[in-house]
Amino acid sequence: MARSRNSYKVLNSAKFYDQQTGAYCKLNDSCWFLKKLENKTHYFLNTSHNQFQEMPKACFEATAARSKEHDFTSVQQQINNFDKEVNSENNNKS
Repeated sequence: MARSRNSYKVLNSAKFYDQQTGAYCKLNDSCWFLKKLENKTHYFLNTSHNQFQEMPKACFEATAARSKEHDFTSVQQQINNFDKEVNSENNNKS
């Protein structure tokens, strides 16, 4: 069986923080961020002061489940709120 390979984005901080490329949100006090790209929510890890690496949702969920360093208990609500706000903004632009 052939294995498919997923490609993930790397954004520099200027492009990541640019609202023209999509809304973003920091998750609690962690190095994880959400970014809306192409009408989808993507998970990014701030890997350095000037680079953000997109990560699979499963990777974020596994990290959140095991993390002893950060409190991810309210993150799902934060994700839901982010999606709701961004979708509302997109509907108002239409």
